[in-house]
Amino acid sequence: MIALALVVAVAVPGGGALCAAQENASQDKPLSEGEARLLRQIEEAVAAGNTSQALVFMARALLFFEDPALKSRVYAARGQLNMQLGLTDDAISDLDQAVRLAPDDPAALQARGIAFYQLKRPGLAIPDLDRAMELGPTDPGACTARGNLHLDFGNLMGALKAYDLALELDPEYTEAIFQRGYVYSRLGHFNLAVQAFTRVADEFPHKAFPYNNRGIALSQAGREAESLADFQKAVDTDSNYASAWSNLGYTRFLMGDAKAALEAYEKADDLERDNAYCLCNQAEAYFRMGEKVKTKGALKKCLKSAAQDAFFQREEAYYIATLKTLKEYADKNNKLPSEEYLLEKAAEAWEGNRRKQAFAFYTMAYMLNPNRAETLYRLGALSDRLGRRSYALNFLNRFLARNPDHELAGDARELLESLVVPLPPAPGMGAASAPAENAKR
Repeated sequence: MIALALVVAVAVPGGGALCAAQENASQDKPLSEGEARLLRQIEEAVAAGNTSQALVFMARALLFFEDPALKSRVYAARGQLNMQLGLTDDAISDLDQAVRLAPDDPAALQARGIAFYQLKRPGLAIPDLDRAMELGPTDPGACTARGNLHLDFGNLMGALKAYDLALELDPEYTEAIFQRGYVYSRLGHFNLAVQAFTRVADEFPHKAFPYNNRGIALSQAGREAESLADFQKAVDTDSNYASAWSNLGYTRFLMGDAKAALEAYEKADDLERDNAYCLCNQAEAYFRMGEKVKTKGALKKCLKSAAQDAFFQREEAYYIATLKTLKEYADKNNKLPSEEYLLEKAAEAWEGNRRKQAFAFYTMAYMLNPNRAETLYRLGALSDRLGRRSYALNFLNRFLARNPDHELAGDARELLESLVVPLPPAPGMGAASAPAENAKR
């Protein structure tokens, strides 16, 4: 029913620890010629991908260097290199030494925090990354990793703050740009999300994921024609991208072509069997086409898949209830319900304030005609009342994109504005100059 974004979150450690060592090591005198030469040899070996030689130079440096801060940076660099080589025990041992030698050096804490993040040990990563950010972070990868952990725990504002800090350190840090775009979508600022994903697409024109995610943001903003072009670009770029095929099919469905939607869903299903979203979308397409037998078969299959998917059950409970209602009707009456019947039942439930029932009937009517103005508005209002903010944002944006002058447009704008989470000022900006990305059109 609603396309989902795929978060690509792989923090990459920065490679400037040794360069920073030359500036920040707590020495009373400049680096000796031998120290500077060893640092240079290490950096050149790492840059050339000659890991064995880099490790030899690092071992020499640890024997030769006396300054604790300088040794800490070498341990941190070797720990990062060992992480890349998959030697996680050696990496953590080196990073522990780095922090022990320089407990107030953000570079050592950042390196160890990123390692714990990559090892999926958030309880150990968070204290290191938080302490590094307090001391004055130097690595945008560490800030981005902390943002991703905030995101994992549902703290969108904490994630946004961390990504903003990463971009203060490096305005072109791609992962932070991308992840910030995802947060913008979650907060309801779809046009800002589109801008973020566009920056990533411009940097990586031969990668499919930024087109897919930009397509989702465009769809959420009610801009289906543009989103269709992005999903098509995504599958043209990577023909094995199952999510993009599914999203392409869903957009074709919204634009009135259920047959073309099914073709895309079949591609997605070939690539990723038993995906609950794709299977349920197939059932919707057959329902739109009036294919009773195929609709019943697809509903049985998708509800079985949904029952085995904990995330789907948690996030799509009302949608699952809708599909069950559709299946029950088809089984009992041996036919599919008409839009007229569904709208009549939906109106009765709406008047009786039976929210879940009204949502189910309006959703089925939406499957048959996703462009009917009142259906879109009612679904937006019901989604809000049922606590499904993401649904409400999508339905209301879609309603306003198609019906800016409708008699319900004012109510829709007012409700939409209440759902869009205000953004904090960007770094270096006052509250008055914070990004103004609200629902008014």
